[in-house]
Amino acid sequence: MAIKSNQVATIWGDWSGTGTVSVRDSYGLSSIGDNGAGNYTMNFSADMSNNDYLAFGNCSQSIDSVGHYDSIQLYDFYQGSVRVTTFGSADSAGGKDDMEIVCAGVIGSY
Repeated sequence: MAIKSNQVATIWGDWSGTGTVSVRDSYGLSSIGDNGAGNYTMNFSADMSNNDYLAFGNCSQSIDSVGHYDSIQLYDFYQGSVRVTTFGSADSAGGKDDMEIVCAGVIGSY
């Protein structure tokens, strides 16, 4: 079965959200906006054709984080960006929290 372009991640990013946001690696991502504790905006290099794309992600407080129940929420789907919020269980009693590891991506069409 052939893989079609709309079946792979169109845009993805891997960044550290602690302190000053630092992008480790990315594709199709122009920047990450820091909107406060645990709240980011993924800004795309090129607009998507619509806002009906799939966005996904994962986060962790540290590389060796064990026993934490960190979670991520992606919302506010725009053609040129998507919002990302991370929540931690250890430091902030389940509230918004900066994460050492944040990975998120988008599958859709330009």
